[in-house]
Amino acid sequence: MQKIKTKSKEPEDLFEDLKNKAYFLDEAEKIAKFGYYVLDINSGKWEQSPGLDEIFGTNFPEGRTLEVWLRIIHPDDREKMKSYFRDEVLTELQPFDKKYRILKPDHSVIWVHGKGKLSFNKDGQPVKMFGTIQDISEQKRIEEEIQDIKHLYENLVETSQELIFQTDNEGRFIFVNKACFDILGFSHHEMIGRRYVEFLHSGKIEEGGVFFLESLPEDQLRGRESVWVSKNNTPVYLRLNIRKTYNKEGQYNGAIGTAYDITDAINSEKLARLKSEELNNYFTLSLDLLAVANLEGYFTMLNPSWQRVLGFSLEELKSKKILDLIHPDDIEATAQAIQELQTGKEIQCFINRYRCKDQSYRYIEWRSKAKNRKIYAAARDVTDHILLEKSLRKANDNLKELNYQKDKFLYIIAHDLRNPLNNILGFMELLYTNFNNNNAIENYELVRLLSGNVHSLYELVENLLNWALSQTGKLKASLTNIDLSVQVRRAINHLKSLADAKQIIIDNLIPDGITVVADEHMLNTVVRNLVSNSIKFSHPGGYVKVAHKQQGDRVLVEIHDSGIGIEASVVSRLFNAETTRSTPGTQGEGGTGFGLPLCNELIKAQNGEISATSQVGKGSIFSFSLPKR
Repeated sequence: MQKIKTKSKEPEDLFEDLKNKAYFLDEAEKIAKFGYYVLDINSGKWEQSPGLDEIFGTNFPEGRTLEVWLRIIHPDDREKMKSYFRDEVLTELQPFDKKYRILKPDHSVIWVHGKGKLSFNKDGQPVKMFGTIQDISEQKRIEEEIQDIKHLYENLVETSQELIFQTDNEGRFIFVNKACFDILGFSHHEMIGRRYVEFLHSGKIEEGGVFFLESLPEDQLRGRESVWVSKNNTPVYLRLNIRKTYNKEGQYNGAIGTAYDITDAINSEKLARLKSEELNNYFTLSLDLLAVANLEGYFTMLNPSWQRVLGFSLEELKSKKILDLIHPDDIEATAQAIQELQTGKEIQCFINRYRCKDQSYRYIEWRSKAKNRKIYAAARDVTDHILLEKSLRKANDNLKELNYQKDKFLYIIAHDLRNPLNNILGFMELLYTNFNNNNAIENYELVRLLSGNVHSLYELVENLLNWALSQTGKLKASLTNIDLSVQVRRAINHLKSLADAKQIIIDNLIPDGITVVADEHMLNTVVRNLVSNSIKFSHPGGYVKVAHKQQGDRVLVEIHDSGIGIEASVVSRLFNAETTRSTPGTQGEGGTGFGLPLCNELIKAQNGEISATSQVGKGSIFSFSLPKR
């Protein structure tokens, strides 16, 4: 059988596959809030993905060891986790699977779910553990809220003054709450399993024996009054709300309901007084804003929630005309709503702003109706809801902008990495195929061109990575005392081959001993970018000079060049990534356009400032200042 040959992937395809997989893994870590790790059991050290740095809030500068891991565990969980890892994982060789709390450097507490699997050597001893850690704080919060809701439900049912019950399809009680004792005098056990008709007054059994099954309009009954008998054989008047229940097959399997004791309300005078008290309690205790107003535009009755929301006393509110409390921009719409109420129209979901005692404004949503020359209204404070909606809209706009920046960034990467890579591959192919046929000068020229493109590619990738870090806020400055001249020399040495290729002379005019407070890596990146930029836009045979000036408690660094210069309209937007554009150098050198914006970000991170001056055809001066030691 003939063996079928398959074409292997090109290096560019493999590189693209790896890059895509790394990108998707990174995005998955961010979305799921998890990271992975590999623990060396013998040394106690581990390696981890960037996702764990995000979860733990630190990249563990002191090193990643088991002792460091134990230190970041919440004190209340620390000993328990230490014993669990020692006794169950390392001794009993069980997989690691535990939920515990982490105390982050900012003192916030999060819940995480750690999982791990041991790997063993040939002697059966554990040598490594591979695992993941996921931030489950939101899940824990939801679980706690569910528990709170469950407890609230149970408390409401058990503390309710109404009899809450459930029957089977034969009318037997299968659940009653504690109110059964308060209302009827029977305990829970005395009612469970007995049919409800056993508790009905003798004169109501025939009527009551059918209302569960046949008399419920549309399977439910509201406000049905019935007479039951208490344990001490006295009549109890109940108002019932009942609904039929059905199983999955649609068969009737019982009923659920509530029963409210209205014995004392049978007397019309007592009933009226009870309802009046209920209304007054509701009006006083309601969290909603309840009000009565006259057609002259004054409140005549308000519940206490108004004082809580607006800060004015109820008497102060009654003394003010309603329109005097309204935001000026809402007065016209409010006056129109009042006119509509006077015509008999009911107002639903009308929102306007009311002035508070501290002169701030709150959004109030209304439901109003006019009757007998009075306006009755129920309202609620929806300020937080509206502000949240605005915040969400703003966040959505920000997400759209971030998505646009991401697409732009990916486009730049795809576009600008392709040219230097193609050039490198082309020069390498020429060098490989013609090396023996070329003379030393020709091969030197190919190597020089190859070196220049490799340098451009390196600078391009480094700038892109640093820019990406600066935009995510992960690029942090580590400020120390730095000898400025030493750092400038290092940056110039790094660019020597690039300058030699264009016969450009670079002079470092900064003497030793000039010390600034800066981040060594950031400072080196800034100097390399600015000097490289000067080389890029200078003609062969030009010069670049790096000098300094003392300015009080700061040092000003200046990079002078004899390049082609920049138009004044362009200088003002050089350091803004939104407006700057990549421009080819004097020999067609490429770039991303992120170099100068990156320098701006890095200098700001070091408490400095950056600027530029230029004249077309006469060169440019790029300057940045840093704090002096």
